[in-house]
Amino acid sequence: VNFNHRDESPFSDNNAGILNPVNDLGASFSLSFDDDKFVLSMFGRNLLNRLHDGAHAATGFGGFFSPAAEGRVIGAEFRFKI
Repeated sequence: VNFNHRDESPFSDNNAGILNPVNDLGASFSLSFDDDKFVLSMFGRNLLNRLHDGAHAATGFGGFFSPAAEGRVIGAEFRFKI
């Protein structure tokens, strides 16, 4: 389980642009079998399903481009060694 927190923080040269605070929760669980030849993992990212933005970039037109992180992701993975 991992939890990350980012406080509100300025991102621009003049500190006028502010990134919103973020709480992010993720988790993973793995089982291995037969001396690690087979591994089954389950994972979750952004389990709180919160929208949070990343690095802002000026567009040159007086605005900013700010990519948003993906929403909640839950998945599984199976790995094997030959």
